[in-house]
Amino acid sequence: MKKLWQNANVRFVICIIVPLLIFAIGVTAINIHKSRAHRAAENSEETSSFAFDPDAIIVDPNASSETSSEKEESSGNPSATSDPDSSALPSEESSVTQESSDKTDSEETSEASEESGEESSEDSSEESSGESSDSSGDSESSGSDESSEESSSKVNTDGMTAYLLRVNKATNVITVFTFDEYGKYTIPVRAMICSTGPNTPEGTFTMSYQASINELILDEWGMYVAHITGDYLFHSVPYMIGSYGGIDHSSVNVYDYNNLGTSASHGCVRVTCGDAYWIYLNCSAYETLIEIGWYDSDPLGKPTAIKLPTDSATNWDPTDPSSENPWNDKKPYFTGVPEAITIEQGSSLPDLKDGVTAYDTCYNEMYYFSISGEVDVNTPGTYEITYYATDALGRTGYAYTTVTVTPVEESSGGEESSESSGSSGDSSESSGESSEPSGDSSGESSESGGGSGSSGEDSQTSENLEDSGSENSDGGGGGS
Repeated sequence: MKKLWQNANVRFVICIIVPLLIFAIGVTAINIHKSRAHRAAENSEETSSFAFDPDAIIVDPNASSETSSEKEESSGNPSATSDPDSSALPSEESSVTQESSDKTDSEETSEASEESGEESSEDSSEESSGESSDSSGDSESSGSDESSEESSSKVNTDGMTAYLLRVNKATNVITVFTFDEYGKYTIPVRAMICSTGPNTPEGTFTMSYQASINELILDEWGMYVAHITGDYLFHSVPYMIGSYGGIDHSSVNVYDYNNLGTSASHGCVRVTCGDAYWIYLNCSAYETLIEIGWYDSDPLGKPTAIKLPTDSATNWDPTDPSSENPWNDKKPYFTGVPEAITIEQGSSLPDLKDGVTAYDTCYNEMYYFSISGEVDVNTPGTYEITYYATDALGRTGYAYTTVTVTPVEESSGGEESSESSGSSGDSSESSGESSEPSGDSSGESSESGGGSGSSGEDSQTSENLEDSGSENSDGGGGGS
């Protein structure tokens, strides 16, 4: 090393050339950094002179997936810069670039704040308009709260099963309900008389299988059955003879039939064959709801079941839908109806129900029937009278008679004339009496239940005939 240092050329290079090179390199580096800083300043001036267009869409490729909050955080980060090489610059020059970056960031922040200000103003205007519309909506809806509540509680009834069967063990009545617009089974549509028993289950069930014929206990058979739960069914009154191949329709248990409306079953719910058939046709298996319990009342009341004669050779259920049912061509009828009645003009009308008896389809005596027609006892002529009665099957029978009013014969001779004048005086007297609300003849007829009272000048009206019905007004078969 000493020999090298003693060489003058080496000393020249080390002492002169090397420092110059170092100086030149430093100057060059400084110039390069200044030029870069100048370009950055120019870019920042161009950015600051940019006019914000609210309709323009600016996409930052480095922050396309950021949320607004992330953008706000990144805008406040001092290390965010547009020049990737700025970290390699000397510290004194990096401050220039940092200031430029801060300036750019502040301008972007101001633009973002303008944007957010416009958006917030729009939001606030929308909010205020929304609030005003809400307030107007509230004021409009304040008068219709009840209707809106009702409409909101309405349900879509598509797919609901049509009926609910409610069995009242207290009265032995089945009421069939259908649903209202709210999906509640509140509308009664049909009532059926039935027989339940102490073992009849209580609760809410869903009907399962149905069958046209089913074996019961004690070697009896039921028609048109519908399963409730366990061993309990809806079914017709039991038949004594039958098999799964068919039932002897003339073998219905008359005792059980005539006890419909009472607690008489072993646990099943017995109904007439006609009502069992209605359930079989109209109530869907595996869907229809069944409620069994004790209820205070039945909305449609308790129907009357017709009684079967105990000495009949044919024990058919009269409601059996079979075309071979011998009761199909039967209906209520009358006995004792006179063929014709003749009275003299001005005389009283006799009791039109005297000696008349009505019978229902199954030959049971009925204690109520009606008469319609009009008879004017002061006007000669022939008047038609109609008798009619409707039994528990809903069948109506009719009978007819006529009332003929004959004129009074004129008498000749003084004696007869005086008698006639005397009688006419009496007649005028009675006429004066009959002008009162109820004359003697009308009082007598109403007492006897014969169905005729006078109206006006002894004119017998259909209304009075209707009002003279018999003692019972149940409209059904005897022995209810």
